[in-house]
Amino acid sequence: MRLQSNRFTGADLRVFLKRDVDGTFSGNAHVTSLSPVRLEGDLRADNLSVNGRLIGDARGHVRYLEPQVEIDQLSLKQGQATLTGNVAFNQNTSSLKFSARVSAVDIQTFRDFGIPDSLRGVIQQGEFQGEGTTARPNVRGEATIQNLAFYSEVFPQARVVLSSTGPRLDLRLDAGRNLNLSAQVDTAAAGYPFTARATFNEYSLERIAGLPEGAIIASGSANLSGLITDIRRTRGEGRIETVEARFENRTLRPTKPFTFEFNSDRLTLAGVTLTGESTQVNLAGTIGLTAPAPLNLDVSGRLDLMLLSAAYPEWFSGGSINVEGRIGGTVQNPDLRGLAHLADASLGRRGFFTSLSKLNGDLFFDQNRVTLNNIQGNVGGGTVQVQGAASLQGRNVQGMNIRIEAKNVRVRYPEGLRTVFDGSLVLRGNMSSPLLEGSMEIQSLAYRSGFEEFLALVTERNPGARSSLLGSLRLAVHVEGGRNITIQNQLADVEARVDVDVKGTVDEPSMTGHIEASGGTLLFQGNRYRITRGNIDFVDPLRIEPVIDVQAEAEVRDYRVILSITGRGDRLHLEMRSDPPLPELEIVSLIAGGRTQQEYAEKNRPTSEQHFQSGAASILFDLLKQRVGGRFFGSNRVRI
Repeated sequence: MRLQSNRFTGADLRVFLKRDVDGTFSGNAHVTSLSPVRLEGDLRADNLSVNGRLIGDARGHVRYLEPQVEIDQLSLKQGQATLTGNVAFNQNTSSLKFSARVSAVDIQTFRDFGIPDSLRGVIQQGEFQGEGTTARPNVRGEATIQNLAFYSEVFPQARVVLSSTGPRLDLRLDAGRNLNLSAQVDTAAAGYPFTARATFNEYSLERIAGLPEGAIIASGSANLSGLITDIRRTRGEGRIETVEARFENRTLRPTKPFTFEFNSDRLTLAGVTLTGESTQVNLAGTIGLTAPAPLNLDVSGRLDLMLLSAAYPEWFSGGSINVEGRIGGTVQNPDLRGLAHLADASLGRRGFFTSLSKLNGDLFFDQNRVTLNNIQGNVGGGTVQVQGAASLQGRNVQGMNIRIEAKNVRVRYPEGLRTVFDGSLVLRGNMSSPLLEGSMEIQSLAYRSGFEEFLALVTERNPGARSSLLGSLRLAVHVEGGRNITIQNQLADVEARVDVDVKGTVDEPSMTGHIEASGGTLLFQGNRYRITRGNIDFVDPLRIEPVIDVQAEAEVRDYRVILSITGRGDRLHLEMRSDPPLPELEIVSLIAGGRTQQEYAEKNRPTSEQHFQSGAASILFDLLKQRVGGRFFGSNRVRI
């Protein structure tokens, strides 16, 4: 009898297959017996599922000789994944025999068989054969897996060879030259318990260690056991033969091989001694492997401070620090207890104009509190002494109360300005918005660049438009100085006294107080003018806006010429007068090398040359306005 159907459902087959089968079927069959059932034909299934598990679209040549089912030329397709092969199955004995070729199959397709979500990848190509029963299949085969991933570790390509005898599945993983893994899985027990051995050669561990900078390369082996379906049950032990930890241009190595133990929660180390240039540190304790990653480490020895750049790339450091203590808490919020001694250390931030050097002193750690005790060092050729305390919350520094005493500190910033000062300062608050308060006494200040750049320091209208490394630092600093403050350039040689208060922030400062010229000269048109009065007052508490009152005088021919410049930084008024008095235009002519008092007394009629000199004087008058306004005060808005 021949049967043919363009459409029938899984319910029509369940009585024959004795399985929960679903989908839409079509095909033809030649029936030679009804009891027992014997048929042969071609079958097609769309959206086939068995026992609630989606298989996909299937094609094959079927022979059903009750209770034996044989499918030849089998083809399965689900999305991009394909499987081709043959299968024979006995319903009474559950015996099974198959061969299959697969490609583009996502490993997560087998999650119903216990594959954990943490294991990812795509079977690029694989060939498998098997026989036995569904409960105890004997399987052998191999596959190439693309982008095999286990948690954060990714292997671009891995080769897997497997075989099974009864419930035991032997598996070998080769992930290139760096890692090999052999494992045995009990497929009959709940959760699929396994034992495994891994060997690794020059394997990169920085991703596992969570380092933002640097590299850790290790060789060794590990034995582990657990359940395939529950990674939390994994545990094991191992041995590190060699390891190199590279940070910046520093390398750390152990003095000898060491062992370790681990489970799903923590890694236990014992007897680890790492050495490198200026470094020898001993480690023992546990490191958490899951959030919140608790720590319980004993640390002692000497550390090269250049290693800090691996954790904080924006900083650079040098020298060494001797440590003795315990690290508890978590990776994100460590609990530090013990002592650290700085020995000829240096510290600075990349892009900043100065740094600390030859630092010596002690830091005491007690849980989340750090105390700085008599730390001394050099900065800018001077000395600095630091004492105080702060609290640590993860990588954040809070509750600072740190006193800074500076002596003869030299600062070369901005270009052309050289300052030497003493200071008594206190740093308070947290690192996101710290407050620096106290007083600074200028021992000497010299400026030997263009006059415009110097006055731009006190006439900048919108300093907040730029963002600096310390832009959020709040200021409450009193600055004073009464000697050795000089300004020298092509126009001026001035001595001054300073008494100001600086507030606001580094990016948006404000200033109140007074700067007074105690002496000096201005050079103009070959004449040297002696400063008789020079005051710059800052009265606006919200910004930097100088109020200027400068007067200078010189003997030109037989006249005393007096220049007065007054007003705010962007609205200056220039006044010129002489003794004996002259009109301003004639004063300009006099400054430029014009007539004397006797020549003015002459009543001769003007000549063509005198008309020319009068016109030249007008031009010089305009030039003087521009030169005094623009060159002295960085502004062309000068009114005469």
